[in-house]
Amino acid sequence: MKFIVPILVGAAIGYTTNWIAIKMLFRPYYEKRFLGVHIPFTPGLIPKERGRIARSIGETVGSYLLTPEVVMKSLSHGRLDDYIRIWVESNMDRFKKEKRSIGDFIIKSEKEGYERFLKTIKERVAEFICSQLRKEESKQRIIDLVESHILHSSSENILKSINQNMELFLYQLVESDNMKFELTNALETGIENLEREDRRLEEVLPHDFILIIKESIQNQNKTIVSIIKEMLENPSMELKIKGMIASLVSQNMSKVITMFLSPDIISDKVFNGIKEHIDKPEISESIALILVTMTDKVLEYKVGDLTTGISSKLQGDEIIKVSDSILSHISTEENMDRILHIVEERINSSQPEIEKKALELISNEIEILFVSGKLDHGIDLILDQMVESILDRPIASILANIDDATIENMIELCKTIFDDFVKNRLPGIVELFNISKIVEDQINSFDVEFAEEIILQIAHKELKAITWLGALLGGIMGILSPLLQRI
Repeated sequence: MKFIVPILVGAAIGYTTNWIAIKMLFRPYYEKRFLGVHIPFTPGLIPKERGRIARSIGETVGSYLLTPEVVMKSLSHGRLDDYIRIWVESNMDRFKKEKRSIGDFIIKSEKEGYERFLKTIKERVAEFICSQLRKEESKQRIIDLVESHILHSSSENILKSINQNMELFLYQLVESDNMKFELTNALETGIENLEREDRRLEEVLPHDFILIIKESIQNQNKTIVSIIKEMLENPSMELKIKGMIASLVSQNMSKVITMFLSPDIISDKVFNGIKEHIDKPEISESIALILVTMTDKVLEYKVGDLTTGISSKLQGDEIIKVSDSILSHISTEENMDRILHIVEERINSSQPEIEKKALELISNEIEILFVSGKLDHGIDLILDQMVESILDRPIASILANIDDATIENMIELCKTIFDDFVKNRLPGIVELFNISKIVEDQINSFDVEFAEEIILQIAHKELKAITWLGALLGGIMGILSPLLQRI
């Protein structure tokens, strides 16, 4: 008994002391006072130093446990690549079997904000497109595109199409009743205007045209003489000329002379003399001079005097016959080919000018379009149609033709995006979180009793061992006391 009692007493004291010390870490939870005097050791150590402890734990976690490097290292391993692969493949398989449209899928996922989100996206995209198109460099790119890929590259096809359509157009125009009607009216109106014209012919015709006529008469005098000779060789023309000469002689000669010299003989002599002397140069020059003089005389006449009576002779069916004759002459294959050839040559020769004018017209129209609200309205309509078309398509139809190679590329793309995010974005995000502050605030937000429960759960075995260690040390101290007394 002499040794047992000290051992038990020492063990009890050691156990109780350590148990009380552990309890004093947490208890009491709040400061205690007696008669206004602060009671020592209140509150407990952990409640009293909770702020400092929370700050120390937060700094430790933020500086050593959950640093950006640690988070990046934990995310940079092969298992994450496998997870990305499984995630992409499983979702692709699921979407390939999805019968719903994209719109239905989005509505189910986010029904409340779907319409608002869709409207906002359309507006933002439309604003962006319109703002980009209205920039001067965008306008110039559009004009350059039209010039290089439409006007220059397709000009040959355009001209070919114009020529083909022009041929058909001309044939239809010439054969149309409207053309006949308009030409008939134009002839009637033109004749009436000519009869009312009070100016002289030389005032109406261009001066250069008159000079050309006179020069042609003088330069072509031999041709004119040849034509006259051909006319004189014509028997009917010969009879008419001889008859005119004989009649003229009969009217201007006395009957006594005509008894000895017949007018027919005189007309034969004169006619033969004309034929013999007409080839002489002075005769041809005289003929040219006579024609030029006659031309001057004709030019002095008023247009109305020259055309008087035409309308009375050309009325109704006669004018229609004239217009039909003109159109028939134009509609012959030879003349139509000539007209088309002239038009084609004119178009080809004017191609640079046509392209320039067309480009100016297109440029002006683009400028007007971009300034007006039609551009915004048109872009809105296009976007609405595109978005509706996309949203109405079943998800499975969009992904139906995606092969394994494409899926593999998508997996690699996801890995690349995630790796880039981890390396370049995640460190900043982790630092932005301020983990030290989060841990500190979270610990400070815990109730003291809850914090005690957490710590006791974590260190239950260790604290129990410390308590029994106190009992062991107390027992050892208890047995040492009798032993020392005996010495």
